[in-house]
Amino acid sequence: MCERVLWAVIDAAEPGRTRLGETPPDQAHVVTLAYEGVGRDGGRITGQVRCRFAGGGFGTERFKLLGIWTDDAGELSPFSVAHVKNRLGLD
Repeated sequence: MCERVLWAVIDAAEPGRTRLGETPPDQAHVVTLAYEGVGRDGGRITGQVRCRFAGGGFGTERFKLLGIWTDDAGELSPFSVAHVKNRLGLD
C-alpha cells in the first residue's frame, strides 16, 4: 500500500524502483520506502516516503493510513492525507 501512496505523492513522469528504507526506531507502525524514478524534466529523482499506519502485525487497524511524510515536503497535512486516500480508494 505504501508503494501506491509513494507514486501518488511524488511528481514522477515514470515510476521507478522502490526498496525498504531505514525507519527511525522511535516510529512505530511506520514503513519507509526509498525510491528512484524519472522526473517530469527527464532527470533522475530519488528520495524517501514514510507511511504511518494505525496498527501493526495482525491488528485490524494495520492498513489504516494515518500519515505520510516525504523528504521533499515533510509531513503532509491531514487534508492532504485524506485527499491521497480518497484518490487511491483507501478507507
